[in-house]
Amino acid sequence: MSSDDIADLLAMHQVTAEAYQGIAGTGDVLYDDPVTVPCLLSRRSQFIRNADGDQVLAQSTVSADPSYADQLAPQSRITIPGETPTYVIIRQISTGGGDIDGLDRVKAWLQ
Repeated sequence: MSSDDIADLLAMHQVTAEAYQGIAGTGDVLYDDPVTVPCLLSRRSQFIRNADGDQVLAQSTVSADPSYADQLAPQSRITIPGETPTYVIIRQISTGGGDIDGLDRVKAWLQ
């Protein structure tokens, strides 16, 4: 499998991501403008640990090119086409290392 094949795999689906920006003084949650993220979407449920170490159920995962890491940060709002918005529980940025080209990706687990 070439690095082009992996890039094509990571662009099989699309989600809309609104990066979490924090909480305003009024208490409103702030998000960045929506961005379309080409990705590989998996709808497999699994238990994971959130940033606080609590075990939670992730309903799906999104794997994308690492250039989308900022849009897939924890607490970012993600919209899967045809579904209600969900939120990133936690993300992992992986590299293939110096010996393997094309395996770099960001993976986000969604509520």
